[in-house]
Amino acid sequence: RMKLFKKKAKEINFCAVIGYPSGEMTENSKACEIKEALRAGAKEVDVFFRTSSLKDDKQKNILRELKRYRSIIGKKRIFKLSFDCELVNSDEMRFIADIAFKAKADYLVVRNCLADKAKLQIAIAKTCANKCKVEYADNVTCLADMERLSDLGADRFLLTEAKEVAKKVREEL
Repeated sequence: RMKLFKKKAKEINFCAVIGYPSGEMTENSKACEIKEALRAGAKEVDVFFRTSSLKDDKQKNILRELKRYRSIIGKKRIFKLSFDCELVNSDEMRFIADIAFKAKADYLVVRNCLADKAKLQIAIAKTCANKCKVEYADNVTCLADMERLSDLGADRFLLTEAKEVAKKVREEL
């Protein structure tokens, strides 16, 4: 559908999501999807991290895979690496932040950590924020959430319910 949207809204940059929600697909499948998304006009590519690679002794291949995606995406487009906080522990979270930095990801997208304050602080702590920009992808429901996350190091927010959030923020202001 990206080609259709692109024709109707030329000024909007589109983000293609690859491997949603768990990233559990082969490297070649992801590479193929990335290429297709770029041909269709994506300016940002959000690749979901395959958390099983942390569990099955394939960590040595992770950097190679992510560098391949960066190469396909190129330097003029945005490469985002998403991971789900609920699927990893604190050490794995730090590993993902480090590997995203080494692969030259533009953003580390932190998902599903709003409910667990400790994980939230680790995920957006300076460990991650100093390595690459952080995008927070839970549903932000008020201005206070945005301010708190910004203070912790978040650079962007993915607002899946943007109209509702905008209404609440207007009410707060």
